[in-house]
Amino acid sequence: MTERGTNLYDLSTGESVTSLTDFSSPIDEYRAAFTEREHLFLNYYTFYDGDIQKRTLTRGEFWELACSTAAYLSEHGLSKGDRIIHGFSANSLYDLIFRLAAVLVGCVPVTVNWQADDNEHIIYKAKLTKAKLMVYDDGFASRVEKIKPSLPTIQLLEARKVEGYQATSHLISPELSYDDEKMVIFTSGTTGKPKGASLSHQSYLANRLTFEQYFGVSKNTQLDLLLVNPLHHTNSSALSDWGLRRSGTIIHLIQR
Repeated sequence: MTERGTNLYDLSTGESVTSLTDFSSPIDEYRAAFTEREHLFLNYYTFYDGDIQKRTLTRGEFWELACSTAAYLSEHGLSKGDRIIHGFSANSLYDLIFRLAAVLVGCVPVTVNWQADDNEHIIYKAKLTKAKLMVYDDGFASRVEKIKPSLPTIQLLEARKVEGYQATSHLISPELSYDDEKMVIFTSGTTGKPKGASLSHQSYLANRLTFEQYFGVSKNTQLDLLLVNPLHHTNSSALSDWGLRRSGTIIHLIQR
């Protein structure tokens, strides 16, 4: 968008903007971004013994993983408004998959700062947000074993187990508005206990519009987004969500 006087205009068409989005629901916006299933979406780079490994996913492959993950969440009792602790030890493609799956179910990811959070902080976040599930990666597994006794009611899920999950029922997404909660991001807690900020879908729509206005990006611009900072940071959360909600975008995610 661009501004002339007091009016907003679309960069692609030059037409006057009367609404911030063409979509009635955030789910519709993300779904529209994944219609071109054959297009490349994600390059995920990991490092092992000095070697660089890359896993590539098309939009279709990523969407299917997100849908099977959403089905898992739904079939295990999670629904709109339920919070999920993201216990990852590094940037992970599963973190992004669970973020999109959360949209499809209406759940709310809660970030864990794998650089700063000790186990006490993680337990505090889980209890404060009343999280129903903690999803974690291999590097976080040993910490989960130590945390588990303090969180007896929370479900635990190793992230990679959603690959190949076979849904037993058809996923029905909830009614979701832009005013609904999308994510809880916590401060680092360097001056005390971490403080959580509840962010709405409207907030992340504003991020998208701000980026596209600032960089002069139209709806048809092809983008490559390089994500190096941790996904628990607000900047990588905003940029990755930008890539998730617009077509013609490739995310390059660096493990750490």
